[in-house]
Amino acid sequence: LPNAARSVVFLDTVRRLRLAGVGEFRLAQSARPLLRLLSRGKAEITSVTVVRGGHRWYASLVCKVQQRVPSRPTARQRAAGLLAVDLGSQPLAVLSAPLDSADPASAVIPSMKPWHADRDRLTRAQRKLSRTRRGSKRRRKAARQVGRIHHLIAERRASYLHGVSKRLAAGAQYIAIEDLDLVGLTASAKGTLETPGTNVKVKARFNRHLLDSGLGELRRQLAYKTLWYGSSLVVLERGEPTASKCSKCGKRNPSSKPSDQRFTCLHCGHDVSRRENSVRSIYQAARRQLTTSVAPGTEETQNALRDGNQPPAGNGGGGPRH
Repeated sequence: LPNAARSVVFLDTVRRLRLAGVGEFRLAQSARPLLRLLSRGKAEITSVTVVRGGHRWYASLVCKVQQRVPSRPTARQRAAGLLAVDLGSQPLAVLSAPLDSADPASAVIPSMKPWHADRDRLTRAQRKLSRTRRGSKRRRKAARQVGRIHHLIAERRASYLHGVSKRLAAGAQYIAIEDLDLVGLTASAKGTLETPGTNVKVKARFNRHLLDSGLGELRRQLAYKTLWYGSSLVVLERGEPTASKCSKCGKRNPSSKPSDQRFTCLHCGHDVSRRENSVRSIYQAARRQLTTSVAPGTEETQNALRDGNQPPAGNGGGGPRH
């Protein structure tokens, strides 16, 4: 390590981290990959931040690492071409093509919803916290328990989304998603005293499920992992009518609602699952966007927009989109 970094932080072994003025700590995970890069001179520790999350302590090491970034997609990614992703809460994502050609079910990625799974446990802990007196030891203990549950929920959600984003980024040359306005989608429907809202409980339940899915975090991970794996992220322009637009004739159905299970076109009579229609519309919009942004005649255009890369029929899933 450089002299400046050695005086602050030092990895004694793959499981021991020493901080100047603080002491030595045992790591929960092995630091062997980082220690190997440091010994070879391919990494340099610039700073360290120690934070507490729930019932655990985390040491975040900021490093300068020499890493090879792919200059072009792999042959497998080029063969997959364009992959459209329709994000929601149940399921988490519906894809225009299966990630595994041998498994058609891989075209639908289920949602984990860790908060929903631990809702009863969290409710009991919060109720116990509300019954304690401010400033008491029991209140501090109950608050730690609530924080621990919230932390475990966040860790499970992040771990699941990391696996999903890696599979998507490494599975195709282009990954197309919508530019969702999550702030607007999860706004409260309470209204005011003069103009109260309608279906407030239904909208609140919808907001909880949407936030529990972590769609914003999934997009953030896709933004940098596509650079790691040589693919490209295509984000459609906000306001693209993918949910209300027929994927067969291109006409809009203004009466289509997010709660509808099926999409029926009023012009051509096309009847299909709403999620399947949305992912096909995303695919078509991404093709148009790539056609205008990538020079025609190049290899990237031919791979992404070739005739054989159409979304197969019947690979979408039903259920609400968000």
